[in-house]
Amino acid sequence: MIDQHRYEEFLRKGPIPEDEVNDAIASYLQSQGYQILVQNKGHKQGKDIVARKNEQELWITVKGYPKGTEKTNPQTQATHYFKDAIFDVVAWKNESSTTKVAVALPNRPVYRSLASKTKWLQVQANFKFLWFDNQTGRVNWESGS
Repeated sequence: MIDQHRYEEFLRKGPIPEDEVNDAIASYLQSQGYQILVQNKGHKQGKDIVARKNEQELWITVKGYPKGTEKTNPQTQATHYFKDAIFDVVAWKNESSTTKVAVALPNRPVYRSLASKTKWLQVQANFKFLWFDNQTGRVNWESGS
């Protein structure tokens, strides 16, 4: 269970722009020996990052953490972002069952909670989560298999 005070403090740190997550993930992948073939920014449709290492492509959908709107709080908006990312995984696996697929997200409690509810899909679809911690600048893989 998450400590309520720590959770509220975490939420006060504000939004994390998608482009910030995108840049951090691309830099991390390059440090791991990946060649970045495509890096789309600015909420464009399609794959946000396409990378290659050892002849194996990796397709990544990237989401930021929203600031919310007058009608929608950040957690609800983040839930919609997460659902869009999961649909990307399903669609891309249908497009190519051999290409590796990942979802890149800021390390926020709402995303961690949603990810924990999709463990079965993560295993079946064999995709990974990439977690970006904007406080430390670190990126961590979470494998589904």
